[in-house]
Amino acid sequence: MELASRRETKFRVIVTESRFKDKVYGEITAEQLMKHRIPTEIISDEDIKLRISKADRAIVGADSITADGYLINGRPTSVLAQAARDKKIPFYVVCESAKFDIHGYVAKSPEIEPGFDKTPLNLVTGIITEKGTMQPGLVIAYIEEKTEEMARLSH
Repeated sequence: MELASRRETKFRVIVTESRFKDKVYGEITAEQLMKHRIPTEIISDEDIKLRISKADRAIVGADSITADGYLINGRPTSVLAQAARDKKIPFYVVCESAKFDIHGYVAKSPEIEPGFDKTPLNLVTGIITEKGTMQPGLVIAYIEEKTEEMARLSH
């Protein structure tokens, strides 16, 4: 977004507040964007479904992507993903491939931590990584391949 802004591409960003307990994580994101003079507006998490139609794409980060087909990220990611799907708006995840759960740590955990949610990858249009944009099914295949490779190397 910083590069697009430097190239004088006109856009603005709507950030959800991403509220959990007494923290408003969206404010941190908005502050970083505004440091780069990117026009930013923070909306309440409850307004996602109402405001999504004003967007031409939705973009989130990722805490992890699991081999069983889920994006793990802070709430309200799954609400945003479903709202984007309902309005036929592309929904992208931006993360480095190091966030792929190759070791299965996240998948083995019986539940995710409070403040996070699981979003099915079938709601994701593409995953943008340092390797390029990957389709969700290819990410799952990549994780499975790397998992098998790690197993072979450990024996």
